[in-house]
Amino acid sequence: WNGDFLFEEGITYQTKCGRLTDEAIAHIGNGTNVLAAYGRNTGGPALLDFGLYIENKTYSEADMALLKQIDVQATQTHYVFQCGDVELQIDFVSPSLSEKWNMTGWPVGFLSYQVHAEDKKEHTVEILFDVDMEWMFGRRKIDSWVEQEWRFVKSDSLYLGMTADGTSFSCDDSHVVLSQKLCAENGNKGVLLIGNGEGQRIHYVGECLQPLWNNNRTGEVKDLMIAVGNRYQKLKEECNKLDNLWNNKAFQVGDKTYAEQMLSSYRNFISSHRFVLSSDNKSFCFGDTLGNVGEAYKNFPVLLFFNRVDWMKSLLNPIFEYCEDEHWKRKYPPYDIGLYPVASKQIKVDNCAEEAAANMLMMTVAIVEAEQDFSYAELHWSHLCLWANYLEEKMEGEVLPSIELLDANDKRVKCVLGLMAYHKLIQLKDAYE
Repeated sequence: WNGDFLFEEGITYQTKCGRLTDEAIAHIGNGTNVLAAYGRNTGGPALLDFGLYIENKTYSEADMALLKQIDVQATQTHYVFQCGDVELQIDFVSPSLSEKWNMTGWPVGFLSYQVHAEDKKEHTVEILFDVDMEWMFGRRKIDSWVEQEWRFVKSDSLYLGMTADGTSFSCDDSHVVLSQKLCAENGNKGVLLIGNGEGQRIHYVGECLQPLWNNNRTGEVKDLMIAVGNRYQKLKEECNKLDNLWNNKAFQVGDKTYAEQMLSSYRNFISSHRFVLSSDNKSFCFGDTLGNVGEAYKNFPVLLFFNRVDWMKSLLNPIFEYCEDEHWKRKYPPYDIGLYPVASKQIKVDNCAEEAAANMLMMTVAIVEAEQDFSYAELHWSHLCLWANYLEEKMEGEVLPSIELLDANDKRVKCVLGLMAYHKLIQLKDAYE
């Protein structure tokens, strides 16, 4: 620290904090200071990161809550804490994950909370949410207002909301504090609304696309939060039903590990993808690499499991449109169409042409079979035929025994799978037309 040695940590595998001595603190001077560290990797992956932390003693006198239970479901995560004589249940709910309502892409969720007294006595409990806006966003500006019986707080892209009646709000040194007393009058329960203002808009071949939820171009995040807040209990009840349904289905198909993988994959998909509206009112779904065929292919099984054919189409729509609008003039589909937030050209250096063509054919088959309707494939039939012809051309003149095909040449495996999907499409075309 400023040229003087402070301490040596030794071998460590975990993040640790060490308290600086009074002598070390005395080395901190006004103006510029220099803190340096050195780490030696003795083998395997390694990361060196360090910094200074000031202990916050605001809640140092409070007793620690005991976490008793965590239950992760498709649309919710349930936590149960023991807090003295009362049990606190906190549920994080993402209603946009449900297929029941038209809430795809809504950047709003909520945190519901409720207390139960194990001693059967009446308790008055205060629940408090303390959010450090400067730590999260590096900004101190905070806006607060009351609208339609809801109190809102906003800083940067984060929106928070609580019922205005019976709640209090304060702001001290960039800390937003929202609190509510839970008692018999309010059923010993409440809700915190959480909204996310979107950052950059996605540009698709020169056009700025609107978020799917804001299709009339006049909506605001706070409006969505009010809509969710006014019916949060009903939304939660429906999410409970759907979580039970999907959980049971997952256990019917596989074991606990399979169920956990399916539920987490579903949640990860929505957290890493954005839904926007094209100029002709089609739903587009993008990850960070826009129109990534490989990523779409990996996500299809979990979306099919949860019957999200609408999201499956949203992944493929921008790829089909990119090819059909003649932005792409090759015999195979692009592996991607850009990097967030601009869709303009393929980012991946290797075309992976056989893989992209086969994946698009196989994913289209999955949609047709799920809907038992050929109309989606019919819309894009010319390009599906073009990609199948490309795979057939790649196969011509190359004859390998099956054992070599499966062991050594993945491109040929993809060609075979793609052509099998194309022949399946021809059968489905005859069956559904």
